[in-house]
Amino acid sequence: MRIDTQTNTLTHANAGHPPAFVRHARGTTQPLAATTMVLGVASDAEFNSTDLTSPFEPGDTVIGYTDGVFETRKHSGAQFGIGGVESVVAAHRADDNSSGAIPTLPICEQLLRAVDAFREGPVRDDVLIVQATFNPPARAIAP
Repeated sequence: MRIDTQTNTLTHANAGHPPAFVRHARGTTQPLAATTMVLGVASDAEFNSTDLTSPFEPGDTVIGYTDGVFETRKHSGAQFGIGGVESVVAAHRADDNSSGAIPTLPICEQLLRAVDAFREGPVRDDVLIVQATFNPPARAIAP
């Protein structure tokens, strides 16, 4: 992924991994789907990699994660799933601290807590969650 704060864009490539998700400041959630097949299943001549670019505005957040997040299981075998990841990301609401309320946890922390609450038994795989939020510095107003 590459975030360009000058053009307000996010460019990504995904070789068959689960989708990262963008939580837009306006309240919508966007999956960043695979842009090509899984690495190593095709010859170099057959492999075609592309990048996709999408808007990434101030206040937008992107969440990436390892397979240990969505493959977390209950004793029954049920997985947390990519849908579980998307549900947590979609449910996040940006803070409105005008009321002095306790700030909402970052999406990555909410997701980690949801995965831990879902899991029954020991951790069986790596669980890594990465969050990047576009928070540009406040601009000084000329006198």
